[in-house]
Amino acid sequence: MSIPLVAGLIGIVAVIVFALAALGFYTRLKRDRAAATWRLTSDRAQDTQPDISPDGQQVVFVSNRNGHKDIWLLRIKGSVLKSLTHEQGENDAPAWSPDGREIAFQRDGNIFLMSADGSGQHAVAYGARPGWSPDGQRLAFQSTRDSVSGIYVLDLASGNERRLTAPGIPCSEPAWSPDGKKIVHSRESHLFVMDSGGGNVQQLIPGAMLATAAPAWSPDGKRIAFTGNFGRGRAIFLMNVDGTEITRITDGEGESEVAFSRDGQRIVFESTAPGNSDIFSGPVPRMLGRRLTFHAAEDQSPSLSPTGGQIAFSSNRAGQPDIFVQDLGTGQVQNLTNNPADDEHPAWSPDGTRIAFDSNRTGRKQVFVMKANGSDTVEIPGEASEPSWSPDSADLVAVSKTRLLVVHLSDGSARELSPSGGSAEWPAWSPDGASIAFSARSRVFLVSPRGGPVRPLTDGSHAAGHPTWRPDGSIAFECDCGWGTQIVTMRPDGSDLRFLTNSLPRNVSPSFSKDGFRLFFATNRDGNFELYEIYN
Repeated sequence: MSIPLVAGLIGIVAVIVFALAALGFYTRLKRDRAAATWRLTSDRAQDTQPDISPDGQQVVFVSNRNGHKDIWLLRIKGSVLKSLTHEQGENDAPAWSPDGREIAFQRDGNIFLMSADGSGQHAVAYGARPGWSPDGQRLAFQSTRDSVSGIYVLDLASGNERRLTAPGIPCSEPAWSPDGKKIVHSRESHLFVMDSGGGNVQQLIPGAMLATAAPAWSPDGKRIAFTGNFGRGRAIFLMNVDGTEITRITDGEGESEVAFSRDGQRIVFESTAPGNSDIFSGPVPRMLGRRLTFHAAEDQSPSLSPTGGQIAFSSNRAGQPDIFVQDLGTGQVQNLTNNPADDEHPAWSPDGTRIAFDSNRTGRKQVFVMKANGSDTVEIPGEASEPSWSPDSADLVAVSKTRLLVVHLSDGSARELSPSGGSAEWPAWSPDGASIAFSARSRVFLVSPRGGPVRPLTDGSHAAGHPTWRPDGSIAFECDCGWGTQIVTMRPDGSDLRFLTNSLPRNVSPSFSKDGFRLFFATNRDGNFELYEIYN
């Protein structure tokens, strides 16, 4: 059998293995998520709009299981259900008072209050979507009394109402911050925050990146959860109160209407994953990522030192791309190259003594190697870019005219690898030295440093690129998997696909610590590219 035919058969088998592995991953992901997520209701009716009591023991929600929308109470311990409204009208949007004694809700265009046992139901305002102030003395709500929905505040003691938003601007779904100073709300599928008096209005998520609704504050006031529609459909997202670090926290199968437990550890939400809508509870992620750089420039291509104490990266903060190093303990940043050319894509040698990078300082892209302190820069002959070190720090692999070039640093000799189809980019040497991963035509491939057949790792169903190796031998790469660009890992045999990031919009250029537990990457979730660290 000819070598090309064998290589082709290997490629076909690899694609099949990849597809089966991905299917297995999604099956395991659903199982793992099910273990962490608690289904609170299971009924053929539509159970929606949950809110959890301050003591965490009860959930109110809306259900049409009696043929019309009623407010139901679920006592979580024992799963005891009770209908609170028993009315023929349409009841929606229940919300617990901060002391747990009352529930506000809407019925046929009016805001009602009732005791937690369903007694004492009485109308207090014309409107919808009530939200309690932290002191329990006021309700924020939306109303169309001026033809366009606006945000109003009702003082419960006096009955006085005040409009907070300007006429003619459709606003809805108000939610009070835990300190009572802010109100987050929706305006034409975007989230805005304003002072509780109606001033200082600010949009939280720029542009039309994400259609948003139903915001809810975390009890510590540091984050806002909301329903978002992006890529794969409706899901629950979480962000900082300034609109940064937007993170998907559910899997995107129709989740919405989120509410926090008082301790901030869990959320309740509705989901259409079962086919109809039911109420679920799940954990809140504890960590969204630690931002390492804070600069208006673009900080990209991070490479962690073998000791884990420093990170090299490229940045245009000096006007053109240069190589910088930041001490992760002190935060001190040093410009190592300071050259008028474009110096980019640093790669720290495994022995920690040198940094390779590419530059056009000679008029064409070439690889250079310098000491880790920026001194003694040496030019590597030939046109090349995007260098990666061999595990023994003796060789480099780089991109040369869309192909891969292996350079022996001791004598400067080089040999060219010829991956089929060309267009190779972002080579990365495996920890054991036996393989080189690279991307081409939006797929990730593997090849031996000695040459020979090229094996595909990804099947091309999603754009993938910029691979790097985790110390355990798995491969991380960028994936456009339906909701922005995420960093994922996979074993070299195509199994065990895992998502390491889930924040919008782009997470790129992965780099691992020596133990593999810390992931460093560049992301533009804050508007420009900065460096982040997460534990994985």
